[in-house]
Amino acid sequence: MEIKLLRNVSSVHDLRAISFFSIIIFALISLLSLPVKAQLSNNYEWKNVAIGGGGFVSAIIPSKNEAGLVYARTDVSGAYRWDAQANQWIPLIDWVSLDETGFLGMEALALDPNDSKKLYALVGTSYFNGGKTAILRSSDYGTTFSITEVTNQFKAHGNGMGRQNGEGLVVDPINSNVLYCGTRSNGLFKSKDAGKTWVRLAELNVTTTPNENGISFVVLDPSAKNSAGTQTIYVGVSRFNNNLYISTDGGVTFTPVAEAPPTLMPQRAVLTSENNLLITYANGAGPHGHWNAALNEPMDKGQIWKLSGSTSTWVDITPANINRAFSGISVDPVNPQRIVATTINTYLLQEPNVYGDCIYLSTNGGSSWTDLIARGFDLDPNGITWIEGQSIHWAGSIEFDPFDSQKAWVSSGNGVFKTENINANPNDWKFMVKGLEETVPLDLISVPNGPLVSVIGDYEGFRHTDIRPVCSHSFPPHGNLCQPSLCGSKYQYHAAGR
Repeated sequence: MEIKLLRNVSSVHDLRAISFFSIIIFALISLLSLPVKAQLSNNYEWKNVAIGGGGFVSAIIPSKNEAGLVYARTDVSGAYRWDAQANQWIPLIDWVSLDETGFLGMEALALDPNDSKKLYALVGTSYFNGGKTAILRSSDYGTTFSITEVTNQFKAHGNGMGRQNGEGLVVDPINSNVLYCGTRSNGLFKSKDAGKTWVRLAELNVTTTPNENGISFVVLDPSAKNSAGTQTIYVGVSRFNNNLYISTDGGVTFTPVAEAPPTLMPQRAVLTSENNLLITYANGAGPHGHWNAALNEPMDKGQIWKLSGSTSTWVDITPANINRAFSGISVDPVNPQRIVATTINTYLLQEPNVYGDCIYLSTNGGSSWTDLIARGFDLDPNGITWIEGQSIHWAGSIEFDPFDSQKAWVSSGNGVFKTENINANPNDWKFMVKGLEETVPLDLISVPNGPLVSVIGDYEGFRHTDIRPVCSHSFPPHGNLCQPSLCGSKYQYHAAGR
């Protein structure tokens, strides 16, 4: 059975997740083997063994209508909500059972623009629970969820290629009962009852794509509306050619947007208050080059484009002389001329001997950009010592704080970073991962009268004398990477970026 699973994995995180599954089974067997008397006589308080970050945060999603409310979604560890008062993340999906392990693969998150308490999630992982997929619905900030299983209609893969794209799940700001969900293999779906039931919009003649990423994002333009809801819908598709569609009648019909870049794939998009659609592009689904070389998706080149909603004209706003893959993009809600964007899968110098992605800031609508890393950059470990010497990499999403656009969040292959002043020079980015635990344990040993020693995917292991940080990172670091002859070039980013 394990050999079958290994044949279907597509990333290091896949391998880690499978090992995590084995650890869960081992832990349950161990608990069941305890004497009944011991189980009844001891009251244990279970908590995460804290390391701080450690895995790929696929996206950051801030609320546009409640200050301090921010969510993070990850590829193998569920979703988290930021607790601004406690200055830490609250895990939202730790309740999953063994037959819901795949729900830890978080494909997309959506917030209700009219009710900040409401949260929706598209969850599922192809190699767990037979690809079991669900829409999670919460009306209390993710404290509890109702589950609508949709496996028979469409399947998610939160740890698949393009997992940092998005968001593919959105709530209509005009009518909160209406949701849209772009899928990997089955096209675009619509719900009219707040996510309880779904119907495919067959008028969009898109199902899957060669890279199995399907629809990469759905963006609604609420300026065009009627009593039923938003009428203008943009849909990005993870393929070359015919990769951007528009509907102006609420999803009844769709047409390809003319002159969309034909040799690149859309990654993420944001609509400005001037109704311009800003789109990042790359030559692949990401976050790294595709494992199937025949698809020719190296994820090493890209652009940023602006599409005018009023004239349907395109303007290339890529930073001058930069031909790298782009992913994250955000626009200042107060000033539509102010944009922040990130590269992805790019390893340029950040600090001495540290290589990672670039962060660009424009104050004139993309006519010119400032490279914030090159101008002056400082990474603050924020008490998490293992991150020292690491980088901001795989920067799949970046977001201005909607209530204070001097602040910004960026996701990374190892956690989340935040700057309090994006205009500062040097630009300080603080590692904000307290409470966010996304490591996958490969082994755990409790030394008698000594520490707990962990072995984890990607980052070797740690010595824990308490369940809280700070713990000691293993030394010398060596990683758990496959040999190049087995893994191929797609894993080279670990050697370069970590």
